[in-house]
Amino acid sequence: MEGRTSKANMGILAPELVLSIVVFIQHSSPALAALALTCRYLNKITNPMLYTIFRYKALIWASSNDRLPIIKTIIKEGVDINILLDVNDSMQHIRARLSPHPQSENTSPTSPEFSQAYRLTSLALSARAGHAECCKALMDLGADVNIATSSGETPLLLASMNGFFPTIQTLLKNKDIEINATDAHGSTAVSIAARKGYEDIVRILLLQDNIDANSRDNSRNTPLLWAITEGHYFVVRELLASDKVDVNREDGSGRSPMAYAARYASSSILQLLVTSSRLDQNARDRTGSAPFAQAFLRCNESNIIQMFSCPKIDHAARLPNFWTLPCWASVHGTANVFRYLVKVHQPSESLLAGCPAPPLILAAGSGHLPIIDVLTETGRLEEACTNGAGSMALVQACTNGKADVVRLLLEHGHVDINFLCNDGHTPLISAVQFCQPSVVRVLLEFGADVSIYSKMGRTALHEAMLEDCDDISRLLLENGAYHSPLTPKKETPLHLAVSMGNREPIKLLLKAGADINARNANGDTPLHLACHRHYLGPVTDLIQHQADSKLTNNEGKTPFLVACEKGRPKVVELLLKMGVDACALTPLGETGLHLAANNGHLSTVKSLRSCEKIDIHQKNKAGHTALSCAALKRHTEVFDYLMEQDRA
Repeated sequence: MEGRTSKANMGILAPELVLSIVVFIQHSSPALAALALTCRYLNKITNPMLYTIFRYKALIWASSNDRLPIIKTIIKEGVDINILLDVNDSMQHIRARLSPHPQSENTSPTSPEFSQAYRLTSLALSARAGHAECCKALMDLGADVNIATSSGETPLLLASMNGFFPTIQTLLKNKDIEINATDAHGSTAVSIAARKGYEDIVRILLLQDNIDANSRDNSRNTPLLWAITEGHYFVVRELLASDKVDVNREDGSGRSPMAYAARYASSSILQLLVTSSRLDQNARDRTGSAPFAQAFLRCNESNIIQMFSCPKIDHAARLPNFWTLPCWASVHGTANVFRYLVKVHQPSESLLAGCPAPPLILAAGSGHLPIIDVLTETGRLEEACTNGAGSMALVQACTNGKADVVRLLLEHGHVDINFLCNDGHTPLISAVQFCQPSVVRVLLEFGADVSIYSKMGRTALHEAMLEDCDDISRLLLENGAYHSPLTPKKETPLHLAVSMGNREPIKLLLKAGADINARNANGDTPLHLACHRHYLGPVTDLIQHQADSKLTNNEGKTPFLVACEKGRPKVVELLLKMGVDACALTPLGETGLHLAANNGHLSTVKSLRSCEKIDIHQKNKAGHTALSCAALKRHTEVFDYLMEQDRA
């Protein structure tokens, strides 16, 4: 619309039609204001409607912005001062208020239509914004101080949440206020203030006669526990000084304030608790764990040392599963605590005792060099290494790949580098088994014996083949490891490498001069094993390095015959291509074709038929051909194939 429009120009538009236009204007106040300015006629109609639509929004704005005169005007016009206002009022809600049926349940801000919105009273809005004078005036006008928001917060809780001390002072003057009201999380005003660290609010709330300063919220924490956990020193001090606070009240798991302080608190807060005359410094939780043990469980070094100086605290408290204090400090690497234990608190206690193991062994296995440094600087490393503890610590460090710890232990010379532990392994073999090349390098540097056998009858080189550790295999061979030691089953490292199919170790061993034709207890050479396992790469490597393909095992079978018997067509084709004896016989006169047919290996039979030297009609010592062997074993596919070949 441009300019002003006279009533005559508007024709005979009825007020109802004008209001219908107003309802469907999308951008509420600017559009309505523009419409109202077009002519006096429209102004007269729309202004009352503007007020009717926006008086709720006006009340929200005025309460949030400390506009008391506007609030009073709106209240005088009949708006309920305790109505729950929707702070996210939408145009859809406004249109509902303009409905032809204004008494409908859908027009009220308290109806189910608005149940999902965040709704609160004008007093709650003012309290949330910290407008103390506005709160006082609203209460004088009859505002209910205890009406909660749709999320359960009363004005007192909202003011506490935001730290508005003057507002809380004002609200507390209302004799009807419910000072222990809780929100949806079960938190009272004092609990919220304690968690947030509002010292002055906590102080004034504690002065109220009926205050409950010990209630637990839904997380089962009291105000004191929250203040300790969040590190609010001055709030903790206020709570400890009040006789309304039960300073020993536990959380839902039975942990006391002292236990919380031991685990979470700063040294200043902890000092408040250890010096409190009302507090039980040794209160145990439901598992029987004392606060001193809680500090250890949390590995809080400063708190542990501080608690050592308090005579009220039971320092003999055991940890779960009967761990000793030095052992716990060792396994977690809390060096300052360990130093205090061995130098000040328990200087005469044996370092060879402990549960589950002596401290040195635990520290070595976890790789905590600072713990071992403490033993060195206090002159107690040699003591800690006696009775085999040092050697066991070395094995633990080797197993877990702690090369720095291994070096430190070896440099101080209190350990046996070739110690054979209970499982029959030396430190070197343990490091190889867990594929720790950095540890192996340190051990070899200090002269570890590479030829020692474990109780299983294997050397470190045998273990390296089983673990597929190329770097370690190379290190061992470069440092004098014999290339062909035998196990009780007469297996060489080459046998094991071939069994694992590891080509790089095979090449390393062959280059070092390993016996390529060595037989194990079954008479198998490495080539037998490669053919049995269907490893084409190792077969190629062994043949190229002049492995004897005519050697037989204890069953009288060559590697070629083993491949035929086990059904390894690719290996058979490779061996035939490389010129092995295709006519080799077992002690029973069986050819490779007999063995393949007898075991139903059709693909292998087909591979063998490609060799002209193989006679399909050749009989074994029992007088059977390959065809009759397949028939006897009922291998129909092999039988049909050989019959077809025979006819051809």
